[in-house]
Amino acid sequence: MSPIVFFLFGLFVLAGFARAQEGRTPTPTPTPEPAAAEPIMAEPEFQGYRRVPAEGTKTPTPTATPVRNPRLVAAIESEQGLDFERVALFDDGRLVLIQRYRGRGIPRYKQLAPSEVDVVRRVVREALVVPSSGGAPSERSVADQQGRRLRLEVAREDGSVWMFASEDMAQMPLPVGRAQGAMEDLRSRFFRTDPKETAWDPSGVKAGDLLLHRIYAVWYRVVRDDMFEPSLELEEISNIGARMLIARGQLPSLFESPALAPPTPTPGNR
Repeated sequence: MSPIVFFLFGLFVLAGFARAQEGRTPTPTPTPEPAAAEPIMAEPEFQGYRRVPAEGTKTPTPTATPVRNPRLVAAIESEQGLDFERVALFDDGRLVLIQRYRGRGIPRYKQLAPSEVDVVRRVVREALVVPSSGGAPSERSVADQQGRRLRLEVAREDGSVWMFASEDMAQMPLPVGRAQGAMEDLRSRFFRTDPKETAWDPSGVKAGDLLLHRIYAVWYRVVRDDMFEPSLELEEISNIGARMLIARGQLPSLFESPALAPPTPTPGNR
């Protein structure tokens, strides 16, 4: 076959192939499938009720009211041997007496009117003109080796405390004596007996009852009544367990009325 015939044959084959390609529909390129989405973990179930505020409203946050601690107005301490006592007055009218009884501090409380607090504050602050002794114990006189030691405390306007130490037989400046007398008068309020407080009927007291001592604020339990004996036997509720014998008719003068006494002690606050 001559080259010319071979060349023409090749052109004819190429033309036929081109026509075949024009009639065919192009095959689209396959689109890759998207990756499978990970499952969403469900929130844990809420136990109880949940309050959902309405949209557009904010729950107001309450403002905490600051707690004001009472400030000292004046105090007087007395100490003699193992006995200790402190009377303190605070600006909210609270009057506190603490007595050390057998190694324990026993507090008692009373409430004063604001007008009474103002009067006491004016009297005791007269002592501020006297130089403070700083609470240091003074030398005892020969005749007063076993006497009481006293310490007077007066609060200044800025909250600092002025102190003056003395003893029973020692001389003291007049303003200090007036301030000490005012605090001693407040102390005496804890020991005044009101006829109404001592008029309660003790006939219903029986074995097992709890009675609060009027002066020492100590609880006693009646362990034996006077059915076969002339006196009742009382035992102090403490580790010491002191006992006393007392006639039924003497109970109102020494013990608070069970109807007016504070809550009886529990094993946690004895």
